[in-house]
Amino acid sequence: MKHTPGPWHIDENAQIIAGKSVLGRVYSGDIFPNEDLEECTANGYLIARAPELLEENESLKAINKQLLGTIEGMIELKDKAQTTQDLFPLLQYIERSRSLLKYKPF
Repeated sequence: MKHTPGPWHIDENAQIIAGKSVLGRVYSGDIFPNEDLEECTANGYLIARAPELLEENESLKAINKQLLGTIEGMIELKDKAQTTQDLFPLLQYIERSRSLLKYKPF
C-alpha cells in the first residue's frame, strides 16, 4: 500500500497536513451551513494518526506470526516428548515468547 508518509497532523481548519502538503479537509456530517468544527477536528485527529496506526498494525501482525510459529513449535516438541528431559527445549520457546510479549506500542 502506498500513501503519503507520516507524520500527519491536523491544523486549526480541520485540514490534514503532511509536511507542507494539505492531504484533505475533514467535514462533519452536515457541512452546510453549521459545520461542527469540534467534530471535524476530532475526526481529523483520528485520520492524522493513520500512518502510525498502519505501522503499529504491521508490527503487531509480524509479532503475531512469530508467536504462532513459536506456539506451533511448542506443540510439536510436546507431542514428540518421550521424557521430562525432552521438554527442556520448550523452555527456550517460552522465553522467546516472553520477549515478544514485552513489545511496547507507540
